[in-house]
Parts: sequence; C-alpha cells; structure tokens
Amino acid sequence: MKILLVEDDEKIVSFLTKGLKEEFFSVDSILNGEDGLYLAQIYQYDVIILDWMLPKLDGTQVCKRLREKKINTPILFLTAKGEVEDRIKGLDIGADDYLSKPFAFRELISRVKALIRRNNYSNEDILKINNLTFDYINRVVKRGERKIELTQKEYEILELLMKNKNNIVTITLTPRLYFL
Repeated sequence: MKILLVEDDEKIVSFLTKGLKEEFFSVDSILNGEDGLYLAQIYQYDVIILDWMLPKLDGTQVCKRLREKKINTPILFLTAKGEVEDRIKGLDIGADDYLSKPFAFRELISRVKALIRRNNYSNEDILKINNLTFDYINRVVKRGERKIELTQKEYEILELLMKNKNNIVTITLTPRLYFL
C-alpha cells in the first residue's frame, strides 16, 4: 500500500514515515502543497495524508485541485485545525476523512486502512491467482494453507504483480519501488 504524506512539520513527517513503514506501508513524504499536488497527479497512491496549513499551496487547495482533476484517491486531512467548521469545510471540499492533531497513531492507522478498504481497486481485500492468495490489507500471503512471510519490498512487488496479472510490468510502471 502506497501513501503520500504531505506535511510541513519535519518531526511529524519523521514520526509518521517511520510508523507507517513499520505497518508495511510505502511512504512518499513531501513538505509543501505544490510538490504534493504534483506527486498526487503523476503517481497512483492508495491514500493521501494531507496537512491543511502548508507552504506554497495549502491543503484545501491541493484537495480541491485533485478533485477537479477527477483524482479520487482517498484524502485524509491530518491537521491542527480541529474546529467543527474546519472539519466540515475539509469534508465538503472533497476529503474522505479528517483527523485533528494531536492524534493517536493507532487511530490514524485504522482510518487509513478503512479508507483503503473502501477504495481498493479490485473491490476485494484478497488477490488470488491459482492457489496463491494475498490479503493485502492485512499483509497475509498464503500458498494453499501455508503462510508465507515476506519483506516489505517483497510484499510491494507481489502486490504490483498480482494487480497486473496477465500484463507485462515494466520499470515505467514501478519507478517508486526503487526509491524505497
């Protein structure tokens, strides 16, 4: 699962990136809205975690522009702006979820997983080819009944290959695998 984290506080970026990677997510982090908008348009992400108050382009503008371009990647606002009116505005402009700072990391993970479940591309939590199954939400791979343990990189490669079964996968489809 690939996440775009757009957050200008480097301490929060470091904390979230480390925690998300421990949960087997691949994370691209960016410190301003302009670059976040660019990445969200050229790469496919499973979830975008977006701060509201960002340099160059604020989170509301990023969210609006993505929705105007029909990019439907789930967006979770993670912001210090926690008033009811702020939450309503964030959801009204196209965000799928909203979490105020300070936050519990476990809650963030649960919200991210819920967004992925709702938006998964195959409409199934489990990919299957012959007797190989991959529950990519819970990161469980089985060949028949035998469980197979994989590294984070192996999970990412398997997910890519299974989602593209019967297609040739080239390096042009997988540039982010080399940046992890």
